[in-house]
This record gives sequence, structure tokens and C-alpha cells, in this order.
Amino acid sequence: MDRMDRQIGGIQKLVRTGMKLIVRIEKTQAELQRSQAEVQRSRSRTDAKIDKLIGLWLKRPPNGKSGR
Repeated sequence: MDRMDRQIGGIQKLVRTGMKLIVRIEKTQAELQRSQAEVQRSRSRTDAKIDKLIGLWLKRPPNGKSGR
């Protein structure tokens, strides 16, 4: 009986440790998802700015001439 109690205690420790690891992994994943969302927002803003700049360059006549 004593041996079985020790084994059950060991299994309980393993389960507790595993649960702590799962919680830590979930927190890390949530942080990564927030970071990834921020990077995506930043990338979208940068892309919009680049598109606007390209649009301005395409509207501007070459060599400063009026194109007439």
C-alpha cells in the first residue's frame, strides 16, 4: 500500500507540473498573439504609407516638367 501511495503522489506531482507548464505556455502564446497583432497593424500602416508615396511619385511628372 505504501508503494502505491508513493506512486500516486508521484503521478500527482507530474500532473501539477504539467498543468503549470500548460498555463505558462498559454500565457506565452497570448503574448505572442498580441505581439503579432501589433506587428500586423504596424505593417499595414507602413504599407499604406508606401502606397501613398508611390501614388505621389506616379502623379509627379518626370524631371519636373509639366508634361505638356
